[in-house]
Parts: sequence; C-alpha cells; structure tokens
Amino acid sequence: MEVEREENGTKKKLLVVIILEIIALLILGAVFILLNINKANRYQDRLSMGNKYLAEMNYEDAQICYRNAIRIDQKKAEAYVRLSDVYVEQNRYDVAWDILELAQERVSTKERRDTIKIQMTMVEDAQEEYENGEDDSAAVEEKEQELSESDTTQEEADNLYTIGYRFVARNGWAYSTDQTGLYICENNVIDPDKNITGNRIDYKLMAVDNGVYFGYNHNSLAFYNRETNEQTVIYTGSQYVQPLGMTEKYLYFTEMPSEDADEQDIIQMNREDGSTRRFSLENFCIHSNEAFCGERFFYTRGVADVSTSGLYEVDPETGNVTEMEANTGSQILAKGDTLYYVRADERGDFSQIQGQMTAWNTATDEKEVLLSGIGSQVNSVLKVTDQAVYYRGYNSLGRISQGNVSTVASGDWVDYLGEEENGLYYRSDYDIYFYDENSGESKKVWTISENVQIVGIAYGRINYMTDTGYFWEELEG
Repeated sequence: MEVEREENGTKKKLLVVIILEIIALLILGAVFILLNINKANRYQDRLSMGNKYLAEMNYEDAQICYRNAIRIDQKKAEAYVRLSDVYVEQNRYDVAWDILELAQERVSTKERRDTIKIQMTMVEDAQEEYENGEDDSAAVEEKEQELSESDTTQEEADNLYTIGYRFVARNGWAYSTDQTGLYICENNVIDPDKNITGNRIDYKLMAVDNGVYFGYNHNSLAFYNRETNEQTVIYTGSQYVQPLGMTEKYLYFTEMPSEDADEQDIIQMNREDGSTRRFSLENFCIHSNEAFCGERFFYTRGVADVSTSGLYEVDPETGNVTEMEANTGSQILAKGDTLYYVRADERGDFSQIQGQMTAWNTATDEKEVLLSGIGSQVNSVLKVTDQAVYYRGYNSLGRISQGNVSTVASGDWVDYLGEEENGLYYRSDYDIYFYDENSGESKKVWTISENVQIVGIAYGRINYMTDTGYFWEELEG
C-alpha cells in the first residue's frame, strides 16, 4: 500500500514537471513569435519608407532605409532587390551587381535566391540598354558642361554642407534647437507641424541642400528631410553622436564610446553603400575643430588661445593621422582646396606669442601668410569670400583684401554673429550691426532687449529665444 502511494506521488510530481515544461515551452514559443513579428514589422517599415523615397527619386534616403532593412533581416531578398534598384536608377550598375551577389550568399531559401537571379538579369539588361543607348553621348556632354560651367558651380560643389551650433541656415531654410526640440523655419516662418520634439536634440547641426543632420536622443544620428517632412535615424551608437562634416565620398560624425571617455571616436560612413568605419584619432575630443578640403580631412585639438595644438590630417582610407603643423590655434576654416589657420612661433599663451594667419592651398601645397602679429591680434579666421578674408582679434573684427588690412569693428563686447552673401553681422554691446562688403560700411539693424538670447541670423531676420519660446523678427533695412 505504501509502495503504491509512493508510485502515485512520483507520477504526480512527474506530471507537474511535464506540465511546467510545456508551459515554459509555450511561453518561449510565444516570445519567439512576438520577437519575429516585431522584427518583421520593423523590416517592413524600413522597406515601405525606402519605397516611398525611391518613388520620389530621393535616392540617398531610400538607400539608407533599404540598408537598415537588410541589417534587421539579412535573409530576405526584397530589400536587396530594391536597393539594387536605387543604383540602377543612377546608372551605377556595378554597385547594384555587388549588392545582388552579396544577397545570393545571404538569402535563406531557393525561392528568394531565384528572386535575386531574376533581378540580376534585369540589371544586366538595364546596363546593356544604357551602354547601347542613343542618348549616352548627349548625356555625357551635358554632364561635362555642368562640371565646366562657372565658378559658381564649382563653389556649390565645394560647399556640400553648413555646420552650426544650435542654429544653421541653408538655401532659405533655418534650423535651431534648444536641446529638447528641433525648430524648422521656412521663408522666415516657424511651422509647428514640422518641429521635432520629445527627445534630446544635441547642439551641433549640419544642414545640406535637402535637410539637416542632428544628434538625436543622445545616442543617434538622425536626418530631417525637408522635402518629405520626415525624420530618419541613420545610426545608433552609445552617446554624444553628432554630425561632423561631409565630402563627396564620406559622411563623418562623432561618438563618445563611454561616459568616462575623454576623447571621441570618428565614424566614417560611405555615402555610396552605407558602410561604416570607426577611427580613434590622436588628440581628437569634443572641443576639436575640423575642416575638409575635397576628400582631405584636417582637425586641431581645439584648445582655445593656447598654441599647444597641432594641425592634423586624417587619411580617409586608413584613419592614420599626420601632424602637419606643430603649434596652431584652435580654429580652422576651409574654402575649396584652401585651408585657413593661425600658426604660432612657439608653444604657450597664444595671446602673447607671435603668429601668422596662413592660407594653405592643399592642391598645390603653396602657403601664403595673410597677416602676422600676436595671437590676440590674429586669433582666428571667421569667413572667406571672393573679395576678402574676415578674422577675429581681441575685441575686434578685421578684414584682409588684396594684402590690405582694415578694421570692421572694435571695442568692448564685439562679437561675430553670422553672415550673409554680401557681408556679415556682429554685435557691439547690445546693438547688432550689418557690415556691407560692397560699400564697406556698417549699419545698426537691431537692439538686444533684456532676457533675449540670440540664436542666429539669416535671410535678413534674427532668430532669438526668450522664456516663452523661439521667435523670428525682421531686421531693420
């Protein structure tokens, strides 16, 4: 009898264990199904967004969306096919072919591989048709004409982007941030429907012709497309991710790999295929300043007023760093192939050391000294136009034109605020002036009221912040 009770007890325990194992398996199965559903939804969202961009011929954003979809699920064929379509539309058949060859290695079923084979045949046909087309010579001639037209065309090619801190303007649009929102202004009007709020927006902004790049949610790089009024996260990392600059080939941005890190890493994203590489550069930190001459990438340590920084160049293919000058100021500026910077004769307090403002043509390796003096007199370059170079001194703004040096403004509380096509804005105490490059005269255009913080100036209007929000106001004259 006792034995029978023990056997029954053992059977009950075994039954309980089996039931618990079945429940655990069911839970795991449900979790697995939910994860797969979420994965599938994210994949489809990226795919749908990419299809929308492709239909609008916005190839750059379409490419980003399709590559994000591939990162979510490398075994599905559709994102590879659509990504190859992006490059076919641009007659870049070799890139489309490489993408499809990669897809052949990754996709998981015969049916999907057959889809890739069909697309490869279509790419081959499209390439053959393009190469044998009657309009090819006309297209080539048109492209050559575009590249050789005028200095204005070259200037536009050199100026791919505009960097700003809390405020940046480009092509009639302006963007500003108070860290909790990105405010978007078109034709001097802030449109609440286009503002991006609810997440941390870092203070550095980079505007391009069709939108703006910005640090988002403290750990991501995002892009707002002004043509579609849509925001896309193109990279997610650890923290302090912010745009840095752009060349024809690469997009550069920074990331601080951990909270206790003193220096930042550079992320280089290939604009053609979206691939990324990470560079840890010597002496590059959150205060560094950078400039791009063509594909050449230069930076300084960014130590203000102390000539302990070198001028460094980064090899974009290897990430290797070469020191080009031993003792420079913190600010550098590029215009076309020419790099502008101030170098010092020795290390120390830059404000008391003799230095030279230098224009270095990086294409010919020729250097021209524009101005000599102690650092407080030739502190940094502010703006370069076809007519002049504008620079900052101690309590002064100056101008160099054809070897002649003149003062734009001087006195206490003189500060550079922004530029227009034919001049620049500056403040002196509580008054704001516009210096007209054509006439050589300054005119007062605004007075700063109490509790007003100037954010930026563009297109004849001033953007400022008070306790109640952001505002635009037209400047006098």
